[in-house]
Amino acid sequence: MKSSNRRLRGSEPLRSSTPLRGASIKREYIYLNPCDNAIEMRKGIEKFMQYYNTERHHQGIDNEIPERKYENNKLLIRTHKAA
Repeated sequence: MKSSNRRLRGSEPLRSSTPLRGASIKREYIYLNPCDNAIEMRKGIEKFMQYYNTERHHQGIDNEIPERKYENNKLLIRTHKAA
């Protein structure tokens, strides 16, 4: 996967996973679940993002679930600081 160094004004570099996440939303939700209006689409995307971040395994992070990976990293940092 290519690394991206694009930046928004006054922010950290954008991760290259951002475009991939958008592609996943389209491929795994939007194209499979056509909606009648924007409200329905927004609610569906919110549910999908909850699943995407809390239940779905991601190949790019060793088949871990993002929320678990984040929590494990926070724990490691706290443990390292306490030592």
